Amino acid sequence: MNLLHSYQPIVTLPSASLDIIGDVHGEYEALSLLLHYLGYDSLGRHAAGRKLVFIGDLCDRGPDSPAVVRLVQGMANAGNAICVLGNHELNIL
Repeated sequence: MNLLHSYQPIVTLPSASLDIIGDVHGEYEALSLLLHYLGYDSLGRHAAGRKLVFIGDLCDRGPDSPAVVRLVQGMANAGNAICVLGNHELNIL
């Protein structure tokens, strides 16, 4: 998995309503529950057109960092989320 595959250093935030999520730290189950509660599907689509912004620290500490990264990467590649790398991602790279 290449985290830098579609990396863009500067991205304009969408004009849609945003849900901002940070410091997931590998907690895939908690993230999945939160996304479901907020009304997102597995590709980050929302019935009201809301968009996700992940503000770093997806990985480290928790039990399933790879699953969190794959989920967020899939949502970002589908155009439904934006992800800002945090210090934990930069440490892995």
